[in-house]
Amino acid sequence: MRRLGDILIEQGTLTADQLEEAFAAKPREVLIGDWLVRQRLLSVAQLGHALADQFGVPYVDIDPANVDAQIARLLPEDFARSREAAAIDVSGRNMTLAMVAPDDIETIAEAELMTGYQIRPAVAMAEDIGDLIGRVYDDR
Repeated sequence: MRRLGDILIEQGTLTADQLEEAFAAKPREVLIGDWLVRQRLLSVAQLGHALADQFGVPYVDIDPANVDAQIARLLPEDFARSREAAAIDVSGRNMTLAMVAPDDIETIAEAELMTGYQIRPAVAMAEDIGDLIGRVYDDR
């Protein structure tokens, strides 16, 4: 898997010098993508698209008002919260699962077993997934 920094440089979003400076200043416990957004070197959408490129899946910018709550509730609340994953669409036998870590094959496999749908992972920001989960399960 390609590194996020390399993707951002290839896309022309950052220079190698900007990336190097960001790494030098980044606190150890903070992910580089989050740090770049905090430092305003990157927008959330730019980070999402770079992560999509890294993982080879689509990026989804979730608007909780546009997600059918019945679809999101196909996954148990504790599973969705703990895995930072939310069902956002169903089409035929396929379910789109917005995930912070779309390479988490265990979460994908468990979601398939729980729902009976073939999972199509998509990358989304943790805050967006959290907002959706809060809206869907707190509105019950």
